[in-house]
Amino acid sequence: MAIVKMLRTALVSIAFWMAATSADTADRLPVADGVYLSSNGKCRDYHRGELDMLDYEITNGGQSYNTSEAGCVIAGLKTIRKGRLAVEADCKETGDIFQMSFILDVIPTGFRVDGEEFRLCQTDTAPVRVLPPERAQPARNVDKLSKFRVKALIEKWHSQNERCRGGSGDDPETEKACERRKSVHKALAKKAMCYGKIGQAASEFQWHKCGKRSLREPG
Repeated sequence: MAIVKMLRTALVSIAFWMAATSADTADRLPVADGVYLSSNGKCRDYHRGELDMLDYEITNGGQSYNTSEAGCVIAGLKTIRKGRLAVEADCKETGDIFQMSFILDVIPTGFRVDGEEFRLCQTDTAPVRVLPPERAQPARNVDKLSKFRVKALIEKWHSQNERCRGGSGDDPETEKACERRKSVHKALAKKAMCYGKIGQAASEFQWHKCGKRSLREPG
């Protein structure tokens, strides 16, 4: 009888744990949309327009997020305990699809991912102060996130370009790097970015906003 009692207790405990960790009805991160950074210094640089890469950008009411390397959509959430979630996400980096899983702790200043803290730096719903016409100044943060994404794409292009040009011709990873470089190149072209100008040597080519003398990919 004692053994039966112990088994029943164990089964009840397992059932209780499974219920507590069952998938949430809405697959949304319980944090506000906005930019999350790992330090106050990064946040200051972000507001000055001097930060090259974002740690996390939460979007679509918590249904998706971007990092410096990939864009992800939440695939599932499980509550481990109050304020702690197991997160699964489907992510895309250039042309590659992969899955990510991590532990998210919600804290007053933002959240922790696997123990590393990221603080909310700016929300999409933050009020905007409108100045009278005579005092109005050019907005310093206009299209800031777009600029960060372009910088991230350029860094990704250079990384894949090195792997493509420096890899062995019979290595499948070299071919994959060349394909990823091609995909990133197309993504940058869609953002009106060009690589090189007419009359320049190849060693002088740089990514820049397309102009009259810019070299453009056919099609």
